Amino acid sequence: MGRHMSENPFFSIWLTPRKTIQQILQTPLNQETFLLICVLGIGNLISRAAAESLGDLVSVTGILIGALLVGPFAGMLTIWLWAVALQVTGRWLGGMAERSSLRTALAWGLVPTAVATLLWIPKLLIFGPELFLSESPWLNSHPLLMGLRAAFEGGEFLLWLESMILLSQAIAEVQGYSSAWRGFGNLMLALLILSTMILSLVGMALLFR
Repeated sequence: MGRHMSENPFFSIWLTPRKTIQQILQTPLNQETFLLICVLGIGNLISRAAAESLGDLVSVTGILIGALLVGPFAGMLTIWLWAVALQVTGRWLGGMAERSSLRTALAWGLVPTAVATLLWIPKLLIFGPELFLSESPWLNSHPLLMGLRAAFEGGEFLLWLESMILLSQAIAEVQGYSSAWRGFGNLMLALLILSTMILSLVGMALLFR
């Protein structure tokens, strides 16, 4: 089967997610899907480093190099775990998707999140290392920069929201659900399962310290 698609999936996924996922599954875009997963993994590690003020302990260069090296593997592991959880919980709702299809749906449903990852490039150029620090006196002393930072955060929130919408549609399509709300329910059940597993592992680790 050829790799030709009538539309560029990176653009069409925003407007016609279910049709786009159908086309991707019929014309596997393995390299593109792998690239998306790598970008998502890198972006997730950078975002977590900023949220946890890792710059207080590690240089920005170290954070970025670590994210670039570890991010792709973390992204693949995360997508695999989500696909397993979605497959298990999807069965409860009547879904019949294969795990490989769910991995594809996850990667392409998160295209807006991948775009948010690319926003780190201008953010680092504009705001610098204080993005990763617990205190940001330089940014706080420039109201214009603070307003610009808030604008970036607002844009990232909208992209996250769009990802939730596209994910619900993409999961519904591969699972065979007629309603995107059932796809969203599948997503929330998978989140519940994964959260419970993580909390259980943390609890056991603390118990046997």
